[in-house]
Amino acid sequence: MVLPGSGSPAGGSLDLYQSSESGWLLHREALGIAGPLTIRWIAPVDGLYLIRLKPKINGVSGNNATYRIFVGTGWWFNFPIILR
Repeated sequence: MVLPGSGSPAGGSLDLYQSSESGWLLHREALGIAGPLTIRWIAPVDGLYLIRLKPKINGVSGNNATYRIFVGTGWWFNFPIILR
């Protein structure tokens, strides 16, 4: 999960690689301009995986362009009645 920092002007754009930049696996972007980004992904094998995080909007920089990144086991709930 990637959350923009307080006052950060842009959501994140994330690329996931397997052990090197030549082993590209996926790309995701936050839905909203300054929204959070959540990825549900399970590593197919043990090993090193690299994350590249950039602002969703090119050219965003400065002290306000901050992000909080959470990596680990998540808890996913399925609510079939409300389709969410």
